[in-house]
Amino acid sequence: MANLIEILKKIIQSYEFNITEEHPNYILGSKEGSNIACAVLPAREKITSSDIMALKEELPQDMDKIIIATTVDIDPELEELATSEQVLLWDKKKLEEEIGRAVLADMEGEFSPEISLSPVEPEKEEPVLDEGPPEIEVVSSDVEPMEVKIVPKQAEMAKEVIMKPQISMSEVSEISKKIIQGFRFDLELIPYYVFDYSCELVVEGEQTPSLSSGTLAVNGLTNNAESWDFAFETLEDLETTHTKLEPKFDEKKAFETARESAISLNTKEIQTVDDRGAVTIYEKKKVRPKEDAIDILQRGLIYLPVWCVEGSNGVMIINATTGKIIKEDIYRESDDIYPRSSSSSYSL
Repeated sequence: MANLIEILKKIIQSYEFNITEEHPNYILGSKEGSNIACAVLPAREKITSSDIMALKEELPQDMDKIIIATTVDIDPELEELATSEQVLLWDKKKLEEEIGRAVLADMEGEFSPEISLSPVEPEKEEPVLDEGPPEIEVVSSDVEPMEVKIVPKQAEMAKEVIMKPQISMSEVSEISKKIIQGFRFDLELIPYYVFDYSCELVVEGEQTPSLSSGTLAVNGLTNNAESWDFAFETLEDLETTHTKLEPKFDEKKAFETARESAISLNTKEIQTVDDRGAVTIYEKKKVRPKEDAIDILQRGLIYLPVWCVEGSNGVMIINATTGKIIKEDIYRESDDIYPRSSSSSYSL
């Protein structure tokens, strides 16, 4: 629990709150007259409403915002109960998201305290992330496109940073030795335009919209969008010899790609399963972003380091932060002339 308390402190401080009190299972903070309490709910097999209410009773009653964090999944029903009690629940997924935001905020010097830590106002309850019951699964993404007006938030662009490499050349050599017998190792920095997005989702047949959020990274070379749901460290420069590739298009085009990807990721058809004993009812529902309820926040340009390896038997591209093989091209034995790279840059 002590480690989780320390993590909560870092997150709250990234929102520019000052820590005023520290207790074994909760901390208090304040900013510009707004008071917040962050408590830790120990992980257990099943968390109940009684657990939440009991922990809330331990906290001071004059708080503008109460956050209860846990490392397990939370049932949607409990989230609704917590919202009605003016409590914001953070499960494992939400914690990971907040940790990632805090890391980026620390490196970039930019954050939006209004996102989820503004004082509670009864008439403006924050939307609660509702992923639905465990039985829901995506069965199709073939849904008619929709027009959505998206307005970027006005925020100062963060300076360019580099994702910190974790895989050394010697480690890359070992990875590639048995596959392509690597002999040439070049570290290249791939530019990514990074955006945070959030949108309200409308589920067919349901009155209350849910909230979806995430991070999209648009490859500055290929214009392909990727979902980044992991935390990472960044640096301003690298001592290791490297080649820094420049983007092939501007941020305006990347923004449009991120916009389209946010809509595509959140436009789908789901199937719900209602098990009533002798009868099981299946129902398909369409999920789509609510018009005029999508925000995209520009986070800046982040360079992803990759190892480009050339060997006797082929070429490989390896993510220098995770060690994952991004691309692998093995030469065929029947080739009369093995292809060789004409430059240090490989196509992703």
